[in-house]
Amino acid sequence: MLDGAADRRAQFARAGYAPPVTVSYDQAELEQVARELLAHRDEGRPNPVPPPAERPTDMGWGYGVAAQLHRIRNDDRGWAQIGWKIGCTNAAARAQLGIDAPFYGRLYADTTLPSPAHLPAGAGYFKVYEAEIALVIGRDLKPADGAFTAEALEAATRAILPVIEVVGCWHEPWTEAGAALIAADNAAHGYWVTGDEVTDWSGLDLLDLPITVRVDGEVAARGVPGNVDTGPFGVAAWLANTLAASGLALRAGDRISTGLTTPPIDPAPGQTAVADFGPLGQVEVRLAPA
Repeated sequence: MLDGAADRRAQFARAGYAPPVTVSYDQAELEQVARELLAHRDEGRPNPVPPPAERPTDMGWGYGVAAQLHRIRNDDRGWAQIGWKIGCTNAAARAQLGIDAPFYGRLYADTTLPSPAHLPAGAGYFKVYEAEIALVIGRDLKPADGAFTAEALEAATRAILPVIEVVGCWHEPWTEAGAALIAADNAAHGYWVTGDEVTDWSGLDLLDLPITVRVDGEVAARGVPGNVDTGPFGVAAWLANTLAASGLALRAGDRISTGLTTPPIDPAPGQTAVADFGPLGQVEVRLAPA
């Protein structure tokens, strides 16, 4: 695990990891942006990142667009939300995108696959693989219950599972898009590839559990769940509190993908990536040849 866990917890609390104060936005304008983002995804069309002076920076705007995106997917396309993903809970991921705080997006049954998963080549769309620990919430978490802690989230979790999130978006260059624009595009979520659920993790150290990612048999990255700020349950508590402040809540059955445990892996057509989580099992994803 990375050193200085207490320092990371304090930094996590100070670094803007709470819903910012935002202005009100016209819902029709947010919907227009959401439909534009969907069009880029539907058509496989790169979306040039605006110049810095024109780039949105308010996370309230980003989450507002994302809410419209979800409404369109749910109402018009029948997509079923199964939970939440948290992005940039890892210092390496934040450094790659030049941001200083995490953000959240939604997980859908329509983009979730069991391991081993075979995906299209996705040239230009797939950005990175992320080996993550996911939680399955066992009961509703009511905002009225007060501020949530890592201990409360672990107590509310009925299972954990190993996953690979395949990050995907059409922002170009995506590393310059910024948190608000990425959050607007459902936190750059592409696919979610899952291993088997584990209901008894009492004998496991979910901060120091070794995780190894191999690409075509060669070690590409190593890490531990403690590389996620405050660990999987701590960052899930951040999500619960952030959602509660926005009038949302975690529900029984929700999945939470808690963020990157190793350095990110660049995907390439024709390659196979396998994330080995030791006693939690393996997760495999292969991209089709170009």
